[in-house]
Amino acid sequence: MSMRVTGIVREGKKKGRTLGFPTLNIYVSGEIASGVYCGNVILQGKSYRAAFFKGKDTEVLEAHLIDFMGDVYGKPVEATLIRKIREVQKFSNDEELKLRIAEDVRIYSPES
Repeated sequence: MSMRVTGIVREGKKKGRTLGFPTLNIYVSGEIASGVYCGNVILQGKSYRAAFFKGKDTEVLEAHLIDFMGDVYGKPVEATLIRKIREVQKFSNDEELKLRIAEDVRIYSPES
């Protein structure tokens, strides 16, 4: 499975940032099924490993870039989803969600 999408980085609700996992938000319409994915993002000519989240009732693909911090709203981005890690899950609190996101990111970190 490999899917490539392009778009412009948009501002989101900043939930990922409050959890310690800031994301780039890309509007993708219905072309990607909901779930958590790993892949790569090309941003400003550089490639980054990324963990992606696509919710069930949204057109936003969220990408947490591993080893990247910065404000890139309005910049063009190319995302390649390489494989699906898991389905969308509900969590009873933010701490459980943070732990799961950390595990999702660890799965695709350069050290793994």
